[in-house]
Amino acid sequence: MEYLLFNAYTALHKVDPHREYLYVHTSRENLEIKEETCLGLRFQYEI
Repeated sequence: MEYLLFNAYTALHKVDPHREYLYVHTSRENLEIKEETCLGLRFQYEI
């Protein structure tokens, strides 16, 4: 299953590489998602 999710993420990321995606388990009724600013370097690489 992880392989299918990774392929889907890779395809979406190629369409819009600046967009962030988050995957969560659907059984969670309430989500506690904290957004943090990344101050480090982000490398662009092709998978």
